[in-house]
Parts: sequence; C-alpha cells; structure tokens
Amino acid sequence: MSIKKPTLSFSQIINMNVGFFGIQYSFGLQQSAVNPIYDFLGASPDEIPLLNLAGPVTGLLIQPFIGALSDSTWHPRILYKDWESNFIIILSNLGFQI
Repeated sequence: MSIKKPTLSFSQIINMNVGFFGIQYSFGLQQSAVNPIYDFLGASPDEIPLLNLAGPVTGLLIQPFIGALSDSTWHPRILYKDWESNFIIILSNLGFQI
C-alpha cells in the first residue's frame, strides 16, 4: 500500500518561509550578543572566533542526519518516533557537555 505525501499550498510555503526568516533573524541577534558572554566566561579573544563557528558547524554536520530521520515521519499517524526524539535529546545534551 502506497500513500502519497500531501502537497503544500502556496500559503503553507509562505508561512514556512516566514518562520524560517524569524529563526534566521533571531540566530543573527544571538550571534551578535554572545561575544560578551564568552568574554565573561573567560574565553580569550583568540578563542572567540572559533566559539562563534561552533554552532553553525554543528548544525551543518547534524542537520542532514536529522533531516533524513524526519523524512520518514511525514505521515499523520507517525508524527515522531520515540527513538528519534530520544536520540535528538541525547545529541543536544552531549553538545552542552563538551
């Protein structure tokens, strides 16, 4: 039995892009305000550029994997899988431990 993925309407695509714009805007604000926090935590000025790259590089490496996992969860009856969400939580916590 094969089930077709639902197609997105124009308004749904616009709403999704507006949400992504908000995420990008808030990410830019966060990146511009985090340098004083790194300084307060004791990072030397030479380490701050590397710390600024840590988040985007982590997203670049992890996002394709999470995207591949979420491709199988589009069906309304399978909104999420327990093992996927647990894995994401573990990855998030490991990122804060390093």
